[in-house]
Amino acid sequence: MRVWMPLVSTVPALVLVVSTPGLTQDWVVFRSDAGRFAVSMPGQPTESQSQQATPIGPITNYGFGIKVDTQSYSVNYSDIPPIAMQFAGADTIIGDAKGSLLKDTNGQEVSFTDVTVSGNPGKRLVYAIEGSQPSYGETYFLIVNNRLFVVNATVPKGSEALAEKFLSSFQVLPAS
Repeated sequence: MRVWMPLVSTVPALVLVVSTPGLTQDWVVFRSDAGRFAVSMPGQPTESQSQQATPIGPITNYGFGIKVDTQSYSVNYSDIPPIAMQFAGADTIIGDAKGSLLKDTNGQEVSFTDVTVSGNPGKRLVYAIEGSQPSYGETYFLIVNNRLFVVNATVPKGSEALAEKFLSSFQVLPAS
């Protein structure tokens, strides 16, 4: 049985961000105790929350994002009901999230590989966005204790080191 997951909601937080001028801004560590993560960003992120009705009940998405000129950085998480994890499984849930992100960003998949973050297995997506301002996107998808994390950076082509700086700083914190 395939369970539909509302992972379309992972991308709105990519759009609901604050614009901060300057590419050389100092990076700060942002920590969300409720979200159980920490990450370095080029400024304080804007927080957002949305809820989506699904066949298995409402799912709330929490987003933290910042936009600096043509760069965007975000961390989104949703707590997936155990029944969805049981029926759909992590691979399906991550696959649906990946499909939603690529559709919403108009991105073309370059690679999709395994990654380990804070000792947790996940997937790393690299994608390209063509157009008048070609961009490079990189995303980590992790499920930790039924919590789906979508950690995404989109930067101009040639600025891939900035995406790596952001993603490599992401840490899953232990539940308190």
